[in-house]
Amino acid sequence: MGNLIAITGGIGSGKSIVARLLTAMGHEVYDCDSRARELMNTPAVREQLAARFGPDVYDSDGHLIASRLAAQVFDDEQAHADVNAIVHPAVKHDVLRWAAGRD
Repeated sequence: MGNLIAITGGIGSGKSIVARLLTAMGHEVYDCDSRARELMNTPAVREQLAARFGPDVYDSDGHLIASRLAAQVFDDEQAHADVNAIVHPAVKHDVLRWAAGRD
């Protein structure tokens, strides 16, 4: 596996700009934010989020209604931690799978 570079920072810190620059330079970029949004619609993650936050955070087609989840998580540290405990392992598994496939 080649080198992996992680870009971290707060909202508005320029992570997306750096990622676009790296892409323009020919580097492969795994966008954790967009992949996390996609992964939240996969059966395994959907099942866990619906079990914790209720099935109404998904529409009838199984797509996350982000505003409904956000309403439950906003100003609730435990709910925020619970979302992270569900989504972060899925992203970690996905990025490791992605990185292994780059060779």
